[in-house]
Amino acid sequence: MEYPVSIRNGKKDSHVVRPNYRGLGSVSWRDISADSIAELVRLCASNSAAVMFGATSDGGALSLCILMDRDKIKEYPRTQTEIDSFLLWLSTEYFSPPLSTKK
Repeated sequence: MEYPVSIRNGKKDSHVVRPNYRGLGSVSWRDISADSIAELVRLCASNSAAVMFGATSDGGALSLCILMDRDKIKEYPRTQTEIDSFLLWLSTEYFSPPLSTKK
Protein backbone atom coordinates (compact mmCIF):
# COMPACT_ATOMS: atom_id res chain seq x y z
CA MET A 1 0.00 0.00 0.00
CA GLU A 2 1.32 3.44 -0.90
CA TYR A 3 0.76 6.43 1.35
CA PRO A 4 0.33 9.95 0.00
CA VAL A 5 3.43 12.14 0.31
CA SER A 6 3.26 15.89 0.80
CA ILE A 7 5.26 17.86 -1.76
CA ARG A 8 6.35 21.46 -1.16
CA ASN A 9 8.49 23.57 -3.46
CA GLY A 10 9.05 20.62 -5.76
CA LYS A 11 10.69 18.55 -2.99
CA LYS A 12 9.31 15.66 -1.01
CA ASP A 13 8.42 16.72 2.49
CA SER A 14 9.32 14.59 5.47
CA HIS A 15 5.70 14.66 6.67
CA VAL A 16 3.78 11.64 5.43
CA VAL A 17 0.05 11.36 6.01
CA ARG A 18 -0.99 7.85 6.98
CA PRO A 19 -4.51 6.66 7.65
CA ASN A 20 -5.33 5.63 11.24
CA TYR A 21 -6.52 2.03 11.25
CA ARG A 22 -6.43 1.57 15.02
CA GLY A 23 -9.70 1.04 16.82
CA LEU A 24 -10.96 3.74 19.13
CA GLY A 25 -10.78 3.07 22.87
CA SER A 26 -13.52 3.63 25.34
CA VAL A 27 -12.31 6.82 27.10
CA SER A 28 -14.31 9.98 26.44
CA TRP A 29 -14.56 13.47 27.88
CA ARG A 30 -18.21 12.59 28.60
CA ASP A 31 -16.85 10.28 31.33
CA ILE A 32 -15.33 13.26 33.19
CA SER A 33 -17.46 15.42 35.47
CA ALA A 34 -18.39 18.88 34.23
CA ASP A 35 -17.23 20.30 37.59
CA SER A 36 -13.70 18.96 37.02
CA ILE A 37 -13.54 20.42 33.52
CA ALA A 38 -14.89 23.76 34.76
CA GLU A 39 -12.32 23.80 37.60
CA LEU A 40 -9.51 23.14 35.12
CA VAL A 41 -10.66 25.99 32.87
CA ARG A 42 -11.05 28.29 35.91
CA LEU A 43 -7.54 27.46 37.16
CA CYS A 44 -5.98 28.09 33.77
CA ALA A 45 -7.93 31.27 33.03
CA SER A 46 -7.19 32.79 36.44
CA ASN A 47 -3.46 32.16 35.89
CA SER A 48 -3.25 33.40 32.26
CA ALA A 49 -2.66 29.88 30.98
CA ALA A 50 -4.21 28.05 28.05
CA VAL A 51 -5.62 24.54 28.15
CA MET A 52 -6.05 22.16 25.22
CA PHE A 53 -8.35 19.15 25.43
CA GLY A 54 -8.01 16.09 23.22
CA ALA A 55 -7.64 12.34 23.08
CA THR A 56 -4.87 10.01 22.01
CA SER A 57 -5.12 8.64 18.48
CA ASP A 58 -5.96 5.15 19.72
CA GLY A 59 -8.62 6.48 22.11
CA GLY A 60 -6.99 4.85 25.12
CA ALA A 61 -6.50 8.09 27.05
CA LEU A 62 -7.59 11.69 27.11
CA SER A 63 -4.99 14.37 26.54
CA LEU A 64 -4.50 17.66 28.34
CA CYS A 65 -1.93 20.29 27.52
CA ILE A 66 -1.43 23.32 29.74
CA LEU A 67 0.50 26.24 28.22
CA MET A 68 1.80 29.00 30.47
CA ASP A 69 4.71 31.29 29.69
CA ARG A 70 7.33 28.88 28.32
CA ASP A 71 5.97 25.83 30.12
CA LYS A 72 4.09 23.04 28.39
CA ILE A 73 2.57 20.43 30.66
CA LYS A 74 1.13 17.32 29.02
CA GLU A 75 -0.99 14.77 30.82
CA TYR A 76 -2.79 11.67 29.55
CA PRO A 77 -5.50 10.76 32.09
CA ARG A 78 -7.77 7.75 31.60
CA THR A 79 -10.15 8.10 34.53
CA GLN A 80 -11.94 10.67 36.69
CA THR A 81 -9.54 9.82 39.52
CA GLU A 82 -6.52 10.64 37.35
CA ILE A 83 -8.12 13.97 36.32
CA ASP A 84 -8.77 14.82 39.98
CA SER A 85 -5.17 13.99 40.92
CA PHE A 86 -3.89 16.19 38.10
CA LEU A 87 -6.17 19.05 39.21
CA LEU A 88 -4.90 18.76 42.76
CA TRP A 89 -1.28 18.81 41.57
CA LEU A 90 -1.94 21.81 39.31
CA SER A 91 -3.61 23.80 42.06
CA THR A 92 -1.14 23.03 44.84
CA GLU A 93 2.19 22.60 43.05
CA TYR A 94 1.98 24.64 39.84
CA PHE A 95 -0.62 27.40 40.15
CA SER A 96 -0.79 29.71 43.15
CA PRO A 97 -4.52 29.67 44.08
CA PRO A 98 -5.61 26.55 45.98
CA LEU A 99 -8.19 24.19 44.53
CA SER A 100 -11.65 25.22 45.60
CA THR A 101 -13.27 22.70 47.92
CA LYS A 102 -16.75 21.66 46.90
CA LYS A 103 -19.18 19.88 49.20
